[in-house]
Amino acid sequence: MNTLSSIHLVLRGLGFTDDEALIFVCLIEHGAQNVLFISKKTKLSRTTVYRALGELLEKKRIQTTNPKRRVLYEAVDPS
Repeated sequence: MNTLSSIHLVLRGLGFTDDEALIFVCLIEHGAQNVLFISKKTKLSRTTVYRALGELLEKKRIQTTNPKRRVLYEAVDPS
């Protein structure tokens, strides 16, 4: 089992869905990013990304930043 699979399993154990875990790992790897970047890196549709980001925000797993009027999403400690 590779490291990414291990991280994915841990995140699933913490209550992340598959899409949420994929997005969370993307944000950990690349730092704060916008929806288009996340969509391209994860190969998820923007609609799916927006839905998952909403859930992650509600669960307080990510936060938003607003540099230069662009909303970026970044991961926070999942514990």
